[in-house]
Amino acid sequence: MHKYSVKITWIPQGEPYHRKGILSAPGLKDIVVVTPPEFKHGIPNEWTPEHLFIASVFVCTMTTFLAISEASKLEYEHFHIETTGFLDDIEVDGRKQPQITEINQKFHIKLKSKNDEMKTRKILEKTERDCLIANSMKSKVTLEPIFK
Repeated sequence: MHKYSVKITWIPQGEPYHRKGILSAPGLKDIVVVTPPEFKHGIPNEWTPEHLFIASVFVCTMTTFLAISEASKLEYEHFHIETTGFLDDIEVDGRKQPQITEINQKFHIKLKSKNDEMKTRKILEKTERDCLIANSMKSKVTLEPIFK
């Protein structure tokens, strides 16, 4: 079993409902986090829980892919992942509740050999299946390969 600890410290800024804090964890750089501007008292241009939730999926996808592709000896020149999450109101227990319902990942990859495309598709299928963060959430998570 592994344990991960984080702490949030509210930053008071004049009004009692100011929605900004510092996210910290032992040995890591602090991150300013806020309520997104789409919500009441939201603040633009900072990391939000929604960004971090979606980012956790694609970071897990990246690290899972790296482990599987290393074990499979897949050679590639470059890859990047573009991820979009969709927030929607879902009815839960008779009331509307906002949830991240879907997370779509576009996995852009440039292989060293075009002959490895099928192998890469299999690795990405295994990556999608084995990502522990995606497996830990209710949101529908998809992974679309895009070969360069």
